[in-house]
Amino acid sequence: MSLMAMLFKIICLLLLMVYSPYMMGNIVVRRYAGCRARADLTTAAGFMVMLTLFEITAVPITLNVKYGSFRMLFIVFSVIIIALDALGTFLWLKDRKQAVIYKAETAGNAADGEMPGVKKPHSLWYVIMWCIAAAMLVYMLVMAVTHAWFDGDDAYYVTQSVITQQTGTMYSIQPYTGGSTAFDLRHVMAMFTMWIAYISSACGFHAAVFCHTVLPLFLIPLTELVYLETGRRLLNGRDGTGRELLPVFMIFVMLLQMFGSVSIYTSETFFLTRTWQGKSMVANFLFPMMLLIWMEILGIGRDESDADKTAGTDAAPCENVSFWWAMLFLLSSCVGICSSLG
Repeated sequence: MSLMAMLFKIICLLLLMVYSPYMMGNIVVRRYAGCRARADLTTAAGFMVMLTLFEITAVPITLNVKYGSFRMLFIVFSVIIIALDALGTFLWLKDRKQAVIYKAETAGNAADGEMPGVKKPHSLWYVIMWCIAAAMLVYMLVMAVTHAWFDGDDAYYVTQSVITQQTGTMYSIQPYTGGSTAFDLRHVMAMFTMWIAYISSACGFHAAVFCHTVLPLFLIPLTELVYLETGRRLLNGRDGTGRELLPVFMIFVMLLQMFGSVSIYTSETFFLTRTWQGKSMVANFLFPMMLLIWMEILGIGRDESDADKTAGTDAAPCENVSFWWAMLFLLSSCVGICSSLG
Protein backbone atom coordinates (compact mmCIF):
# COMPACT_ATOMS: atom_id res chain seq x y z
CA MET A 1 0.00 0.00 0.00
CA SER A 2 1.38 3.38 -1.01
CA LEU A 3 1.95 6.19 1.44
CA MET A 4 -0.58 8.42 -0.31
CA ALA A 5 -3.26 5.73 -0.05
CA MET A 6 -2.62 5.31 3.67
CA LEU A 7 -2.71 9.08 4.23
CA PHE A 8 -6.02 9.26 2.37
CA LYS A 9 -7.46 6.53 4.61
CA ILE A 10 -6.29 8.30 7.75
CA ILE A 11 -7.76 11.61 6.60
CA CYS A 12 -11.12 9.98 5.83
CA LEU A 13 -11.02 8.24 9.20
CA LEU A 14 -10.36 11.47 11.10
CA LEU A 15 -13.13 13.24 9.19
CA LEU A 16 -15.69 10.56 10.05
CA MET A 17 -14.62 9.76 13.62
CA VAL A 18 -13.47 13.18 14.88
CA TYR A 19 -14.61 16.02 12.64
CA SER A 20 -18.13 14.73 11.89
CA PRO A 21 -19.07 13.97 15.54
CA TYR A 22 -17.78 17.36 16.65
CA MET A 23 -19.70 19.25 13.97
CA MET A 24 -22.89 17.24 14.54
CA GLY A 25 -22.59 17.86 18.26
CA ASN A 26 -22.03 21.54 17.61
CA ILE A 27 -25.47 21.74 16.00
CA VAL A 28 -26.98 20.53 19.29
CA VAL A 29 -24.70 22.07 21.91
CA ARG A 30 -24.60 25.61 20.50
CA ARG A 31 -28.26 26.08 21.48
CA TYR A 32 -27.41 25.89 25.19
CA ALA A 33 -25.57 28.73 26.86
CA GLY A 34 -22.66 27.71 29.03
CA CYS A 35 -22.01 24.45 27.18
CA ARG A 36 -20.65 25.68 23.86
CA ALA A 37 -16.99 25.74 24.94
CA ARG A 38 -16.98 22.07 25.96
CA ALA A 39 -15.33 20.16 23.10
CA ASP A 40 -15.61 16.85 24.97
CA LEU A 41 -19.36 17.15 25.53
CA THR A 42 -19.83 18.35 21.97
CA THR A 43 -18.00 15.32 20.58
CA ALA A 44 -19.96 12.89 22.79
CA ALA A 45 -23.26 14.49 21.74
CA GLY A 46 -22.26 14.37 18.07
CA PHE A 47 -21.28 10.71 18.32
CA MET A 48 -24.74 9.90 19.68
CA VAL A 49 -26.35 11.98 16.92
CA MET A 50 -24.40 10.00 14.31
CA LEU A 51 -25.47 6.64 15.77
CA THR A 52 -29.10 7.76 16.02
CA LEU A 53 -29.22 8.96 12.43
CA PHE A 54 -27.59 5.79 11.20
CA GLU A 55 -30.14 3.65 13.05
CA ILE A 56 -33.20 5.46 11.68
CA THR A 57 -31.68 5.41 8.19
CA ALA A 58 -30.44 1.80 8.14
CA VAL A 59 -33.44 -0.04 9.60
CA PRO A 60 -36.03 1.05 6.97
CA ILE A 61 -33.58 0.35 4.13
CA THR A 62 -32.76 -3.08 5.54
CA LEU A 63 -36.42 -4.03 5.88
CA ASN A 64 -37.54 -2.71 2.48
CA VAL A 65 -34.59 -3.22 0.11
CA LYS A 66 -33.70 -6.82 -0.68
CA TYR A 67 -30.72 -6.47 -3.03
CA GLY A 68 -28.00 -3.83 -2.71
CA SER A 69 -29.38 -2.50 0.58
CA PHE A 70 -25.96 -1.55 1.93
CA ARG A 71 -25.02 0.27 -1.27
CA MET A 72 -28.18 2.35 -0.97
CA LEU A 73 -27.53 2.98 2.73
CA PHE A 74 -23.97 4.06 1.93
CA ILE A 75 -25.21 6.71 -0.51
CA VAL A 76 -28.08 7.98 1.64
CA PHE A 77 -26.11 8.20 4.87
CA SER A 78 -23.13 9.80 3.13
CA VAL A 79 -25.41 12.56 1.90
CA ILE A 80 -26.73 13.04 5.45
CA ILE A 81 -23.18 13.17 6.87
CA ILE A 82 -22.01 15.73 4.31
CA ALA A 83 -25.09 17.92 4.81
CA LEU A 84 -24.80 17.94 8.61
CA ASP A 85 -21.05 18.51 8.51
CA ALA A 86 -21.59 21.51 6.24
CA LEU A 87 -24.29 22.90 8.54
CA GLY A 88 -22.19 22.28 11.64
CA THR A 89 -19.15 23.94 10.07
CA PHE A 90 -21.21 26.98 9.11
CA LEU A 91 -22.62 27.33 12.63
CA TRP A 92 -19.17 26.77 14.17
CA LEU A 93 -17.62 29.53 12.06
CA LYS A 94 -20.51 31.81 13.01
CA ASP A 95 -20.02 31.09 16.71
CA ARG A 96 -16.26 31.58 16.43
CA LYS A 97 -16.83 35.04 14.98
CA GLN A 98 -19.10 35.92 17.89
CA ALA A 99 -16.53 34.49 20.34
CA VAL A 100 -13.81 36.75 18.90
CA ILE A 101 -16.06 39.78 19.38
CA TYR A 102 -16.84 38.70 22.97
CA LYS A 103 -13.14 38.26 23.80
CA ALA A 104 -12.40 41.71 22.43
CA GLU A 105 -15.12 43.22 24.61
CA THR A 106 -13.85 41.28 27.65
CA ALA A 107 -10.33 42.54 27.05
CA GLY A 108 -11.69 46.08 26.86
CA ASN A 109 -13.49 45.65 30.18
CA ALA A 110 -10.31 44.28 31.76
CA ALA A 111 -8.42 47.34 30.54
CA ASP A 112 -11.03 49.49 32.27
CA GLY A 113 -10.40 47.75 35.56
CA GLU A 114 -12.99 44.93 35.38
CA MET A 115 -10.61 42.01 35.85
CA PRO A 116 -12.04 38.50 35.37
CA GLY A 117 -11.23 35.71 37.80
CA VAL A 118 -7.66 34.45 37.58
CA LYS A 119 -7.01 30.73 37.93
CA LYS A 120 -4.28 29.60 40.28
CA PRO A 121 -1.45 27.64 38.66
CA HIS A 122 -1.59 23.91 39.24
CA SER A 123 0.97 22.18 41.43
CA LEU A 124 3.77 19.97 40.14
CA TRP A 125 2.04 16.98 41.76
CA TYR A 126 -1.07 17.71 39.67
CA VAL A 127 0.95 17.77 36.43
CA ILE A 128 2.75 14.53 37.33
CA MET A 129 -0.54 12.76 38.04
CA TRP A 130 -1.92 13.84 34.66
CA CYS A 131 1.24 12.57 32.96
CA ILE A 132 0.74 9.18 34.64
CA ALA A 133 -2.92 9.11 33.56
CA ALA A 134 -1.95 10.00 29.98
CA ALA A 135 0.73 7.27 29.96
CA MET A 136 -1.84 4.71 31.11
CA LEU A 137 -4.22 5.74 28.34
CA VAL A 138 -1.46 5.47 25.75
CA TYR A 139 -0.54 2.04 27.13
CA MET A 140 -4.13 0.80 26.71
CA LEU A 141 -4.27 2.12 23.14
CA VAL A 142 -0.94 0.53 22.21
CA MET A 143 -2.01 -2.82 23.66
CA ALA A 144 -5.34 -2.61 21.83
CA VAL A 145 -3.54 -2.10 18.51
CA THR A 146 -0.69 -4.57 18.94
CA HIS A 147 -2.56 -7.43 20.64
CA ALA A 148 -5.60 -8.62 18.71
CA TRP A 149 -7.81 -10.56 21.09
CA PHE A 150 -9.70 -13.61 19.82
CA ASP A 151 -13.36 -13.81 20.78
CA GLY A 152 -15.96 -16.33 19.72
CA ASP A 153 -18.55 -13.64 19.05
CA ASP A 154 -16.39 -12.38 16.18
CA ALA A 155 -17.69 -15.37 14.20
CA TYR A 156 -20.98 -13.47 13.97
CA TYR A 157 -20.44 -9.76 14.55
CA VAL A 158 -17.19 -9.11 12.68
CA THR A 159 -18.11 -11.59 9.97
CA GLN A 160 -21.44 -9.84 9.48
CA SER A 161 -19.61 -6.55 8.91
CA VAL A 162 -17.21 -8.22 6.47
CA ILE A 163 -20.05 -9.87 4.51
CA THR A 164 -21.91 -6.57 4.31
CA GLN A 165 -18.80 -4.78 3.09
CA GLN A 166 -18.07 -7.40 0.43
CA THR A 167 -21.59 -8.19 -0.86
CA GLY A 168 -23.40 -4.87 -0.46
CA THR A 169 -26.33 -6.48 1.36
CA MET A 170 -27.36 -6.41 5.01
CA TYR A 171 -28.41 -9.37 7.15
CA SER A 172 -29.24 -11.54 4.13
CA ILE A 173 -26.36 -14.04 4.47
CA GLN A 174 -25.79 -16.37 7.43
CA PRO A 175 -22.27 -15.70 8.79
CA TYR A 176 -21.89 -19.24 10.13
CA THR A 177 -22.67 -21.09 6.89
CA GLY A 178 -22.53 -18.47 4.11
CA GLY A 179 -26.03 -19.38 2.94
CA SER A 180 -29.04 -17.14 2.48
CA THR A 181 -31.16 -16.52 5.54
CA ALA A 182 -34.28 -14.73 6.71
CA PHE A 183 -33.95 -11.65 8.88
CA ASP A 184 -32.45 -12.30 12.30
CA LEU A 185 -34.87 -10.30 14.41
CA ARG A 186 -32.48 -10.40 17.36
CA HIS A 187 -29.79 -8.45 15.51
CA VAL A 188 -31.50 -6.67 12.62
CA MET A 189 -32.60 -3.75 14.82
CA ALA A 190 -29.12 -3.32 16.30
CA MET A 191 -27.20 -1.78 13.40
CA PHE A 192 -23.82 -1.33 15.09
CA THR A 193 -22.21 -3.96 12.85
CA MET A 194 -23.59 -2.14 9.81
CA TRP A 195 -22.21 1.15 11.13
CA ILE A 196 -18.81 -0.50 11.37
CA ALA A 197 -19.18 -1.73 7.79
CA TYR A 198 -20.09 1.80 6.67
CA ILE A 199 -17.15 3.54 8.41
CA SER A 200 -14.63 0.93 7.30
CA SER A 201 -15.91 1.05 3.70
CA ALA A 202 -15.87 4.84 3.61
CA CYS A 203 -12.29 4.89 4.88
CA GLY A 204 -11.02 1.97 2.80
CA PHE A 205 -10.27 -0.39 5.70
CA HIS A 206 -11.10 -4.07 5.84
CA ALA A 207 -13.90 -4.46 8.39
CA ALA A 208 -11.99 -7.00 10.51
CA VAL A 209 -8.91 -4.78 10.63
CA PHE A 210 -11.07 -1.80 11.47
CA CYS A 211 -12.75 -3.64 14.37
CA HIS A 212 -9.61 -5.03 16.00
CA THR A 213 -7.08 -2.31 15.28
CA VAL A 214 -8.65 1.04 14.37
CA LEU A 215 -11.94 1.39 16.24
CA PRO A 216 -10.46 1.00 19.77
CA LEU A 217 -8.27 4.07 19.12
CA PHE A 218 -11.45 6.16 19.10
CA LEU A 219 -13.89 4.34 21.40
CA ILE A 220 -11.47 3.97 24.32
CA PRO A 221 -10.68 7.72 24.56
CA LEU A 222 -14.38 8.50 24.04
CA THR A 223 -15.23 6.33 27.05
CA GLU A 224 -12.54 8.00 29.14
CA LEU A 225 -14.12 11.38 28.33
CA VAL A 226 -17.31 10.22 30.05
CA TYR A 227 -15.39 9.25 33.18
CA LEU A 228 -13.51 12.55 33.03
CA GLU A 229 -16.81 14.43 33.09
CA THR A 230 -18.07 12.21 35.90
CA GLY A 231 -14.95 12.93 37.94
CA ARG A 232 -15.36 16.66 37.41
CA ARG A 233 -18.88 16.44 38.80
CA LEU A 234 -18.01 14.21 41.76
CA LEU A 235 -14.89 16.21 42.71
CA ASN A 236 -16.37 19.68 42.34
CA GLY A 237 -14.98 21.22 45.53
CA ARG A 238 -15.53 24.79 46.74
CA ASP A 239 -11.84 25.52 47.28
CA GLY A 240 -10.62 23.80 44.11
CA THR A 241 -9.04 20.83 45.92
CA GLY A 242 -11.54 18.49 44.29
CA ARG A 243 -10.32 19.38 40.82
CA GLU A 244 -6.74 18.75 41.96
CA LEU A 245 -7.76 15.11 42.60
CA LEU A 246 -9.25 14.64 39.13
CA PRO A 247 -6.14 12.96 37.62
CA VAL A 248 -6.04 10.58 40.61
CA PHE A 249 -9.66 9.69 39.90
CA MET A 250 -8.80 8.94 36.25
CA ILE A 251 -5.80 6.82 37.28
CA PHE A 252 -8.04 4.83 39.64
CA VAL A 253 -10.65 4.30 36.88
CA MET A 254 -8.04 3.13 34.35
CA LEU A 255 -6.48 0.77 36.91
CA LEU A 256 -9.89 -0.83 37.39
CA GLN A 257 -10.28 -1.09 33.62
CA MET A 258 -6.86 -2.69 33.07
CA PHE A 259 -7.12 -5.16 35.96
CA GLY A 260 -10.88 -5.75 35.93
CA SER A 261 -10.83 -8.87 33.78
CA VAL A 262 -11.72 -11.17 36.66
CA SER A 263 -14.11 -13.03 34.33
CA ILE A 264 -15.03 -12.93 30.64
CA TYR A 265 -18.28 -11.14 31.46
CA THR A 266 -17.11 -7.99 33.24
CA SER A 267 -17.53 -4.63 31.55
CA GLU A 268 -13.77 -4.08 31.82
CA THR A 269 -13.13 -7.26 29.81
CA PHE A 270 -15.56 -6.12 27.15
CA PHE A 271 -14.04 -2.64 27.18
CA LEU A 272 -10.52 -3.73 26.23
CA THR A 273 -11.04 -7.06 24.44
CA ARG A 274 -14.43 -6.56 22.72
CA THR A 275 -14.31 -2.82 22.14
CA TRP A 276 -15.90 -3.13 18.69
CA GLN A 277 -19.03 -4.99 19.91
CA GLY A 278 -22.27 -3.16 20.53
CA LYS A 279 -22.77 -4.71 23.96
CA SER A 280 -19.41 -3.27 24.99
CA MET A 281 -20.58 0.18 23.85
CA VAL A 282 -23.70 -0.17 26.00
CA ALA A 283 -21.81 -1.23 29.13
CA ASN A 284 -18.82 1.11 28.87
CA PHE A 285 -20.04 4.24 27.11
CA LEU A 286 -23.82 4.55 27.20
CA PHE A 287 -24.51 3.34 30.76
CA PRO A 288 -21.79 5.58 32.29
CA MET A 289 -23.10 8.44 30.14
CA MET A 290 -26.59 7.80 31.49
CA LEU A 291 -25.22 7.96 35.05
CA LEU A 292 -23.47 11.26 34.28
CA ILE A 293 -26.60 12.74 32.72
CA TRP A 294 -28.76 11.90 35.72
CA MET A 295 -26.12 13.29 38.08
CA GLU A 296 -26.28 16.57 36.16
CA ILE A 297 -30.08 16.65 36.00
CA LEU A 298 -30.44 15.90 39.72
CA GLY A 299 -27.66 18.33 40.64
CA ILE A 300 -25.48 15.75 42.41
CA GLY A 301 -22.18 17.41 43.30
CA ARG A 302 -23.24 20.76 41.90
CA ASP A 303 -21.75 23.82 43.51
CA GLU A 304 -23.21 27.02 42.09
CA SER A 305 -20.53 29.18 43.72
CA ASP A 306 -17.82 27.26 41.89
CA ALA A 307 -19.17 27.92 38.40
CA ASP A 308 -17.81 31.47 38.25
CA LYS A 309 -14.26 30.34 39.03
CA THR A 310 -14.01 28.23 35.89
CA ALA A 311 -16.28 30.23 33.57
CA GLY A 312 -14.94 30.38 30.04
CA THR A 313 -12.41 27.57 30.60
CA ASP A 314 -12.33 23.93 29.49
CA ALA A 315 -13.25 22.91 33.04
CA ALA A 316 -16.32 25.13 33.20
CA PRO A 317 -19.34 23.06 34.25
CA CYS A 318 -22.35 22.91 31.95
CA GLU A 319 -25.12 23.85 34.36
CA ASN A 320 -27.86 24.16 31.73
CA VAL A 321 -30.28 21.40 32.71
CA SER A 322 -32.07 21.63 29.37
CA PHE A 323 -28.85 20.53 27.70
CA TRP A 324 -28.71 17.39 29.83
CA TRP A 325 -32.33 16.56 29.03
CA ALA A 326 -31.37 16.83 25.35
CA MET A 327 -28.40 14.52 26.01
CA LEU A 328 -30.75 12.02 27.69
CA PHE A 329 -32.97 12.11 24.60
CA LEU A 330 -29.97 11.46 22.35
CA LEU A 331 -28.81 8.63 24.62
CA SER A 332 -32.23 6.98 24.57
CA SER A 333 -32.36 7.36 20.78
CA CYS A 334 -28.95 5.86 19.98
CA VAL A 335 -28.69 3.06 22.54
CA GLY A 336 -30.83 0.74 20.42
CA ILE A 337 -28.23 0.62 17.65
CA CYS A 338 -25.74 -1.18 19.90
CA SER A 339 -27.56 -4.32 21.04
CA SER A 340 -30.92 -5.86 21.79
CA LEU A 341 -30.13 -5.24 25.47
CA GLY A 342 -29.74 -1.55 24.72
